[in-house]
Amino acid sequence: MQPSMMLIPSPGRHRKNLRLTLLCLLIVFFLIGYHFLSIPPVVKAAGSPDIVISQIYGHGGNSGATFKCDYVELYNTGTSPVDVSAYSIQYASSGGSFGDVNNQTNLSGSIAPGQYYLIQLSCGVGGSGDNLPAPDKIGSNTDIDAAGGKLALVNNQTQLNGSCPTGGSIVDLVGWGSVPGCSEGTPASASSDAAQALTRKGGGSVAR
Repeated sequence: MQPSMMLIPSPGRHRKNLRLTLLCLLIVFFLIGYHFLSIPPVVKAAGSPDIVISQIYGHGGNSGATFKCDYVELYNTGTSPVDVSAYSIQYASSGGSFGDVNNQTNLSGSIAPGQYYLIQLSCGVGGSGDNLPAPDKIGSNTDIDAAGGKLALVNNQTQLNGSCPTGGSIVDLVGWGSVPGCSEGTPASASSDAAQALTRKGGGSVAR
């Protein structure tokens, strides 16, 4: 009777199988590790339509004012952070023109999704009202007229010109009071109530 035979892999074949097994394990570990990696969020480029003007307050320091300073608040409606370091806000009175460097504030930093960005402007000297919450940006000495005006959020820091500028650089434009045609949508009604801010529907973070 012939002896029974057992198939024994040759050394070369064994090494080939081992390499294949190790390769498969590496691929599995890579896929598992990649799934749990903390990937930083993509920051959107300048000009994102997700950033809007959420509040404008022009009664800072007046009798009965809620706050001592005028302010503008921005809001990120999107799902990704937006870099606003190239943005600016620019203001003009209801009958005036854009282009005054004293009415422009250049921004910095970024706004996380669902978060607000507070810009402090002109403060009333010895006026009534509380201090603002810590602002994200202390801007120029822009004195906002609560009775009427225009405020543009711009995706660059080049001065706008004219009484009602247009163009792709304007991310948001709010008009209030008597500013015919110079607003995205219908201009907001001005308020004589010193405790009241112009607020986009949905509210804002510093409203009282």
